[in-house]
Amino acid sequence: MKRKTLAATIMVFCVFAMPLTVWADSRSYTPPAQKGNIYIVIRFTKGGGVLPQDTNVSIRWGNWSKSGRFNPGGGRTGKDGFVIRLRHAKNDSVPLTVSTDGSIQNIYQGDEPREWSNGNYHTASW
Repeated sequence: MKRKTLAATIMVFCVFAMPLTVWADSRSYTPPAQKGNIYIVIRFTKGGGVLPQDTNVSIRWGNWSKSGRFNPGGGRTGKDGFVIRLRHAKNDSVPLTVSTDGSIQNIYQGDEPREWSNGNYHTASW
């Protein structure tokens, strides 16, 4: 009887609790009502070992949304993270939400972050 209870508990944990841990970090940001570039800086997470893991990111901005997966580059010295640049083309202030299983370092509108030109970060324009 105890085995059935233990098996049922593990099954409930796997079905309900584990999916909640997929997105480790989520933040909302409301850009200023002016045109410009929005930068999202995300760091890879290290899994059970020392090497960074592939990291998923999902962005929702008004009616627009996009998801992607970034690879740290493999090998013994993978990248530290990645920077996503979004073009804020209208003078509006529509909030955006970023969700990732990595860790969000920063979201802002303005000049390029130092990570944009740093060889330890991937860059992407969405």
